[in-house]
Amino acid sequence: MPAERTRYAPSGGDMEILWIAIVAALVALVFAVVAAQRILGEDQGDETMRSIADQIQVGAAAFLRREYSFIAVFVVVVAVVLLLFRDLDVLDKLPGASGQLTDAPRFAIAYVVGAIASAAAGYVGMYIAVRANVRTTAKAREGLNPALRVAFSSGSVMGMTVVGISLGSLAVLY
Repeated sequence: MPAERTRYAPSGGDMEILWIAIVAALVALVFAVVAAQRILGEDQGDETMRSIADQIQVGAAAFLRREYSFIAVFVVVVAVVLLLFRDLDVLDKLPGASGQLTDAPRFAIAYVVGAIASAAAGYVGMYIAVRANVRTTAKAREGLNPALRVAFSSGSVMGMTVVGISLGSLAVLY
């Protein structure tokens, strides 16, 4: 007969690690916001460059709307499947599962939160990337180094957003 499992409750050192994760998430998000504001404050170049950039932004927004509408359906279907696993013993075999009926909703909620976090990070990344393109091009007129600074900074916004949203989501779910 298998030993009865109990639900894990964080304590002591676990709470310290949780707070470190929350602070790290906030620092990453603040860094991303500051870097994004700095990038968005850069010169956008001449009228032709701005016109092309506007068209790219419209196309990118349409792409994300279409992509996220398909992904939303997929996420809902998978979340429902996870909830249906409640009647099977599939979730009992996963590491960290308590074997209680509440595991299926917990896994479904974690899945949906992860999908939303991923979508949010993707949106921020696309938002900054399409706006940084024209600014990078405008800075390229000044030289390679100024252009690379804008380009790498825009990449760091996406990276820090992923870190901040992921850590924050995990801390909340924990």
